[in-house]
Amino acid sequence: MSVRIQRLSIRNFGPLRDLVLMPGPVTVVYGKNEAGKTSCIDALVRALRDRVRPGQERLIEQTREGPGFQGEIDLLLDPEDGGSVLELLREHPSLARLFIVRDADPSLQTGRSWLNSIRDRLVGIDLVRISELIRKRAGLTRNGTLRDARADERQRLTERVARIEAFLEDLPGVGKLQEEIHQIELQRTASRSYGEKLRGAERFERFRTAERAAGAVR
Repeated sequence: MSVRIQRLSIRNFGPLRDLVLMPGPVTVVYGKNEAGKTSCIDALVRALRDRVRPGQERLIEQTREGPGFQGEIDLLLDPEDGGSVLELLREHPSLARLFIVRDADPSLQTGRSWLNSIRDRLVGIDLVRISELIRKRAGLTRNGTLRDARADERQRLTERVARIEAFLEDLPGVGKLQEEIHQIELQRTASRSYGEKLRGAERFERFRTAERAAGAVR
């Protein structure tokens, strides 16, 4: 079941003094540096945390707490109880299932720790299949480089030409098979005609026999 944010109200949280967001299907929050874009996310995270574990600060890493970030946050969800999303978050007391990706994270993180932290949270998901689908959609090779779209098109055309050539090679065999089918149909027609003649001769012979028997009686 999907869960939507109907309304997020933020007051006196970081640089945000009185902000109300009513997101649609796609919502873009933009502005200058330090204008409060990231603070919107931090406020949303805190609102979710308070719905699940009220009064438990610092449950989530990389969110800002303390002076200047103690304002009022009101979150209205649809459905109101948060549905499956909050149920999932309640399964772990440290909110480990709540995972946030900020725009700069991939470029700021080094090594594989960031990737491993993602994998640790993806429970019950076929990572190999997901990675293959992502690579295919993004046009990437297995080592992460961009795939040559022209090479893919050439490969598809080569396979199509091979199928056409195989079909053309089978055409003489198809003609021979059609001729054999035609001959069989002619034989069946001749056999039916011969059978009809035999049955007609048999009926005529029975008629002559009956006629001779009737003449002898007279």
